[in-house]
Amino acid sequence: MFKMRSRYFVIVGVMLVMLSVSLMTNAQLDSAMIVSNADGITLPEGLTAGYTTIIFHNDTDVLFAPVLARLINGASFDDFMGAMQQGPQAALGLVSVLGSPEVNAGEIQQASYELVAGDYIFANVPAGAPPTILPFSVAETSGDVTTEAPEADVVLNMVNFAFAIPGDIPAGEQVWRISNLANQPHHIYVYRVEDDAELTSVLDGFITAYRAIQPGQPPEFPYESEYVWTVMSPEQTAYATINLEAGRYAIACFIGDSASENAVSHLEHGMLRLIDVVDAGM
Repeated sequence: MFKMRSRYFVIVGVMLVMLSVSLMTNAQLDSAMIVSNADGITLPEGLTAGYTTIIFHNDTDVLFAPVLARLINGASFDDFMGAMQQGPQAALGLVSVLGSPEVNAGEIQQASYELVAGDYIFANVPAGAPPTILPFSVAETSGDVTTEAPEADVVLNMVNFAFAIPGDIPAGEQVWRISNLANQPHHIYVYRVEDDAELTSVLDGFITAYRAIQPGQPPEFPYESEYVWTVMSPEQTAYATINLEAGRYAIACFIGDSASENAVSHLEHGMLRLIDVVDAGM
C-alpha cells in the first residue's frame, strides 16, 4: 500500500511539472518554473508583467535557496556584478529583492509575485560552492491581458522588528500574503516549538544561540526550521504556499539592523512571534 501511494504521488508530481512546462510556452505566461539540478539552474523565458506563479523545483540533494531581485535606479547586470566585488551591501543597493522560499532537496515550493517589467537578477548561494548569479527579464504585457492577485488565507506583514499575523491560523496548505511594510529588509524563519512554549523563553533561547554563533559555523538553534522565506526588500509583497501541521510555531527574523552601529539583529530587537496552527473545527 505504501509503495502504491508513493508511486501515485510521483505520478502526480510529474504531471504538475509537465503542466508547468506547458504553461511556460503560452504567450500569456502566468506560471513558470525555476529548476535546480545537476546541470545547473534553468530559468524561464518569456516572462511578462503581472501576477505570475513561480514554481521552484529542487532536483538536487542539497538545499536550494533562490533569490529573485529586480534591478533598480537604472542599474544593469554588469553594474550589479561590479558592485558584488565591493561586497553584498553595495550590490543590495542596486536591487529590490522579491523574497522566495528555500527548497529542500528533491522538493517543490511555489510563490506568486506581481512582476514589473524590467531587468532582474537570479542568485543561488549553495553551501560550500560558488554562487550562481544569472540575469533574466520581464517584458511589458499587452493592454488586453490582465492578471489578478491570488486569494490569501493568511496575511503576514513585516514591520520594524515585528510580525503582524493572526495568533491562530489554519493547518494544512495555505496561501500566505507576505508583505514587507518596514524600512529595512526582513526574512522569515518558521520553527515548530513546544505546544506550551512561552514567547519570553523561546526568544531568550534563540538570542542565546544567536550570540553563540562562531564565524564560518552554522547556528545551533534550539529548533529545526519548518519553512524559510528569504530576504525581502521594503515595499514588496508576495504570495507563498505554506503547509504547516497543527501545533505552536515561532516566526523569527535574524537580519542585522542596518541602522545600528553594531548591526544588532532584528531578533535581538524582539522580532519573534508565536502562532498556533490549528486543525479545522478546533
